[in-house]
Amino acid sequence: MWTPGVTSGILSAMKPVVYGHGWGGAGRAFPRLFSAMHISLMFTGLYPLRYSFWVADYAVNTAGRVRVASRSRPWRQCLARTLHRYPPNTVYWEDYPRGRKTLCEYSYVFFNGGEGARLDRLIDPRAGYARFVDP
Repeated sequence: MWTPGVTSGILSAMKPVVYGHGWGGAGRAFPRLFSAMHISLMFTGLYPLRYSFWVADYAVNTAGRVRVASRSRPWRQCLARTLHRYPPNTVYWEDYPRGRKTLCEYSYVFFNGGEGARLDRLIDPRAGYARFVDP
């Protein structure tokens, strides 16, 4: 079971690091996890993203912002303890401005079969993704 933020206290005291693991093969379980990682880095830039699978993106700290589905959509701050869940083929941009004093700390999970678990019903049709706040 993935628990966002469990390792964040350990990693925040460390130098920049990326931890991750991938699983191969065509399993029959759905949803099927095939990659998970935790990133703690000082990176900057604008990154356009699109994956053919589901993405769960958990912001451990407030460090960047995101725009989903269209370049004309407004930017939203990626607040600490917030999870974004993107369905397959969702286009989104992540922006990490220069001049920050803190590392970007995120956990990602990539998986297939979200529809079979009815995760698609949690997607806001206007926004194109789901946003959950972890109090």
